[in-house]
Amino acid sequence: MAKIEKILARIIPPLTDLIMDGLKGNPELKVEEPSLPIPTPSITPITFEREVPSPSYPGQTREDYCLECLERHYLKALGLLEEAERFSLSKGEITPEARQRIELALKEAVTAEEDLGTMVRDKELARMLDEIKVKYRDWRKWLWSERLLTSQRDIAKLREAIEGMRQLVELTRKAAEYYDQKYGKCSYCEALAKELAEKFGVEESEALEAIYGMASENKERIREAAEKLKRMGAFEYTMKRVKEMLMELEGGKK
Repeated sequence: MAKIEKILARIIPPLTDLIMDGLKGNPELKVEEPSLPIPTPSITPITFEREVPSPSYPGQTREDYCLECLERHYLKALGLLEEAERFSLSKGEITPEARQRIELALKEAVTAEEDLGTMVRDKELARMLDEIKVKYRDWRKWLWSERLLTSQRDIAKLREAIEGMRQLVELTRKAAEYYDQKYGKCSYCEALAKELAEKFGVEESEALEAIYGMASENKERIREAAEKLKRMGAFEYTMKRVKEMLMELEGGKK
């Protein structure tokens, strides 16, 4: 439950820190000071500053999107290298057809370089991504030094390349598991979005995006999310339900 509480807890501070004071340009967004106690746990913030170009689900963070893309690219590269090995087994050496797939695997891995440049705030995740960067750079340089794209014929060298890519896949998966365990998706947020959709007749994906927006570190993003909830007629209801959910997570306090 800890990762869910972290996301929900991020929604509450803007109610006093920003919504009560920072939305003076839009008086209609003013709400009464909440009478219920506001929990202020020590949390690691989740960042939403940059929009994800093609999210796999509403509210997907750039960190999660980065890890998803990395794993996809590296898995595809691994598949191409394993296919290259199959092409080579009958000949006992790296064949021209196999070399074509080695080149495609390298192109796939190079495509992932942009994802490795993603800025993240979680120090441990940043460290894990740095480890992947070093491993990838060493693998790419080794591939060139062993001439796998040109004159190398030894299948043993191809198998070394496969093993190196397997290690990249494993490192990426460990980073994804770490991120998911610490943050993950918020099942309470999804349940609340469904509730808003049914109660206010809005799109569930729009409601979920607004809920995650309220958990942002970016004040402009919070303003946009608050305004969206207000247009839905769901702002005060959302704040009330978030506080109730937090109390439920803290032990069912009334």
